[in-house]
Amino acid sequence: MGTLPHSQSARSKTKRRIETGVALVICAGVMLGPLLYIQIRYDEFTGLHGQAKEGAAVTGVALAVVLRTISRTVLRTVIRTSARAGMRAALRTAVRTFIRSAVRSTSSNLFQWVGRENTRKVSDLQSLTYASVLIYLSWVVVIGLGQPFADLPSTRDAILAQEAQSHQEFTELERQYHLRRDAYEAKLTRDTLYDNFAALQRQLKAERDLDAQALLAQQQDDTAQKLYEAEIALAIALKSSDDQMYGPEMNPPIENDQLALVQASVFTYAPFPGSTPTDSTVIWLGGLVMVLPLWFIFASQRLWARREQVSVHHSTGFDGALIQLYFAGALSFMPLTSDTTSVDADVDQRGRIALVGILAPCLMGVILWKLGHRFNIPGLIFAADAFIIYPMVQIFPLRPLEGLFLWRHSRLIWTLIFIVVLSLFTFVGSQALQSVI
Repeated sequence: MGTLPHSQSARSKTKRRIETGVALVICAGVMLGPLLYIQIRYDEFTGLHGQAKEGAAVTGVALAVVLRTISRTVLRTVIRTSARAGMRAALRTAVRTFIRSAVRSTSSNLFQWVGRENTRKVSDLQSLTYASVLIYLSWVVVIGLGQPFADLPSTRDAILAQEAQSHQEFTELERQYHLRRDAYEAKLTRDTLYDNFAALQRQLKAERDLDAQALLAQQQDDTAQKLYEAEIALAIALKSSDDQMYGPEMNPPIENDQLALVQASVFTYAPFPGSTPTDSTVIWLGGLVMVLPLWFIFASQRLWARREQVSVHHSTGFDGALIQLYFAGALSFMPLTSDTTSVDADVDQRGRIALVGILAPCLMGVILWKLGHRFNIPGLIFAADAFIIYPMVQIFPLRPLEGLFLWRHSRLIWTLIFIVVLSLFTFVGSQALQSVI
């Protein structure tokens, strides 16, 4: 019986190590795998054919850019959570050292005072307010000093550039189609001349009349000359068409306006592009918008916790505040100041609370995004970005993020939700969202 707590502690440590290892593998795969594959294949393509001009290659480049942004988000999330864990350990060590020294040099009263201070609980409202101030300050610093929207095009300019690119791609596809049709026609001409030459050769062998033989020989020589020229023409045509041919079953390309409409309906342009002056509402009012999801997520989790008959409390640590402000100084905005913890909840209950904390802002972000697109309101697109950035950060299974509790609850559910969040970040999130991260 005496060894049971030690065995449980060892199993708990082993479980945490396994979870950390799995999380690192997943994050490394998300960060490095697609990037390395796309970069290698794109280098091969450009080495053979030059810079990408056609739609598929350009789409690959765009995908690489999106994945680069996602990998950067993953990397910074890992760094911040790891730094936070390290800072907590360092703070614990420093506090213990300070207490030991204080007790030895003064009296036990100081130890009791520190103990009372360490055990004092901060209310949820105070913690949320504290976190809100930190997130607001981070936003002001990142947008005011970093100017992440300065190089983003306006919606009109982006649409015009997209239309020009689409027309250029169509022109290139049309050119390639004609080159490959020409190659097919050149092959038909070569094959026809080869068949004629073979037929004349058979006739010449079977002919016994000398005059007829002379005529057939002359025709064979003329055909041989034409066949030689056709071989050269075919070689040139195949080189121009990259050794590809289109037969009559291949229809010519058609400029698809519907595709452009679909792209416009899915792709989200930056709501407030260009430089952001110091008196801009994007800085001062936008910071308040970025704080709203924090309160919304906690309210959603608290409502669900009542259904689970457990308590949820909000806690913003001093270490998290330092990490938040440090990365804000590095001009990267990712809200990671706060922890939401449940009291007296088992693994499944905590997992469901975490699921609510991730899905609720996703749903709100989609609603705001849809309304912003429907009524052409940039402010709603901006608000949608604010609600999407929180689950994008919280989904990763790293302490103290919500994704860890969802991962412990169900690996399958975590995987599905991760795909959903990643898709929202890619397709619903605007260019501005990717810039601030």
